[in-house]
Amino acid sequence: MMLKSVIDAVPKVCLMMNASSDNLDKILDILPSKNPTISHLAKGDWVDIMAVVNQSELRHLIPKLKENKARSIVEIPVSKIIT
Repeated sequence: MMLKSVIDAVPKVCLMMNASSDNLDKILDILPSKNPTISHLAKGDWVDIMAVVNQSELRHLIPKLKENKARSIVEIPVSKIIT
């Protein structure tokens, strides 16, 4: 299980970003993740979105996210994915 979790994680990254609640549906339509985590931020009508995506998709994905008003986009390496 542990070896498989490392192998599964190799092509993946975790993307985190902030967005206005007004733009959330557009951003969710862009993300290939089936069920990203959405958290409301402490102030204002903004949310944090976290999704695991294929690293190979980032080149096209990040510009689309920016066009739809995603902010503070952070890419984090993933070391294990245990399903």
